[in-house]
Amino acid sequence: AAGAIASDVYTNVSGTSGTVVYRVTPLSGAGCSGDAFDITVTVDPEPDVLAADATICSGETTSISITNPNGVAGTTYSWTVTPTNVTGAAAGSGNVISQLLTSTTGNTQGTVDYIITPSANGCDGTPLMITVTVDPVPDVLATPSTENICSGATTAIALSNPNSVVGTIYAWTVVADANITGASDDNGSSINQMLTNTSNVSGLVTYTIIPTATGCNGLPINVSVVVDPVPTIATTGDEVLCSGETTNIMASNPNSVAGTAYSWTVFSSTNVTNATAGTGDRINQTLTSTDGINVGTVVYQITASSGICIGGMENVTVTVNPDVNVDSGGDQVVCEGSPLSLGGSITGGTTNGTWSTIGDGVFDDTGTNTGVFGTSTVYTPGPTDISNGSVDITLTANDVDGPGGPCPIRDDVFTLTINPIALVTVMPDFAICEPVTIPVTGTIGGGATLG
Repeated sequence: AAGAIASDVYTNVSGTSGTVVYRVTPLSGAGCSGDAFDITVTVDPEPDVLAADATICSGETTSISITNPNGVAGTTYSWTVTPTNVTGAAAGSGNVISQLLTSTTGNTQGTVDYIITPSANGCDGTPLMITVTVDPVPDVLATPSTENICSGATTAIALSNPNSVVGTIYAWTVVADANITGASDDNGSSINQMLTNTSNVSGLVTYTIIPTATGCNGLPINVSVVVDPVPTIATTGDEVLCSGETTNIMASNPNSVAGTAYSWTVFSSTNVTNATAGTGDRINQTLTSTDGINVGTVVYQITASSGICIGGMENVTVTVNPDVNVDSGGDQVVCEGSPLSLGGSITGGTTNGTWSTIGDGVFDDTGTNTGVFGTSTVYTPGPTDISNGSVDITLTANDVDGPGGPCPIRDDVFTLTINPIALVTVMPDFAICEPVTIPVTGTIGGGATLG
């Protein structure tokens, strides 16, 4: 029957066109057959399609190849798109989907569903849907963006993600000058590395930081860290002074860091006057014992610095020995034959001393030309002293700080003037008869000229 051909369903199982030939014999109502004829039905193949899902990072371009597994000649492809949180996706045709896709929000994942339809010889194959996932790309902020530290200090660079991509991590590489140690490649949310400058000039470390989330690397940033050298310090050392003398402490910088400066504080002071804080490479201060009796000490704490870097610190102790004040009592006068009770004073670091003279008199406490101070010593002039009319007597304090100490031995000299006693002679006794005038004669000498 004629309807039998129209209702047939044909399936082409190959990749090329096929034919079905029908031979039709017409029949009359009376059962008479007419001439047979052929009808040819061409059955074109239906193309299929193959493509794969993909995951890219925002800002990248897809590269989705579309193929026809059943090899139907002349197959072409077209697609439609359904984007979610993605910009850049568009319907199109071809055998490669190459489109630059970006996350619309910038910090969350998006998807594009591509429905791909194959066509050949007017026949559309079964559509295929693939999904392209677009992951957000994180950015990175370093705080601070540059840093200047001193050798031996630790960097403090905080890393953050301004566009708030969930799961962002950070990794960095380093390039450091040869004079810097301690810098290394690593990862984390902050860069905390102790950097050491092995020279006396500044060095540079450059950190290149890359943010990553779900396999997507953001743009790297560079952070520069300048590591300044720390100056060392040397001093001329502790000193011992006599009260009233001036310090001469000198500071220097053994590792020769340019621009090194020095400052000092008075770390401690006991019984010392005039010690003050200051700056410079020399401490020249005139120090005195506060009470003038006891030893005093002052400790200067000296610090070297260069720029922002505080370097070596050294304590220098200055010992201030008390000086001695000697007063022999001033010049004195005695009469020939009279001894002198000695006074005078010794104050300060000692109250002990010795009397002495180059004359030939004697001190009663020793019977020699030296005596002990402070024992009500009496000096009796000798014949030469008397003959000379005067003699120098010296009061010498004991050495307050011993041999080699900074304080000198103090003394004071006074002159003892010895006045000779008066000498009077008269004529010898004789007898006369009155009235007679007689001459009266005599002499006045020694310490007197008049009588």
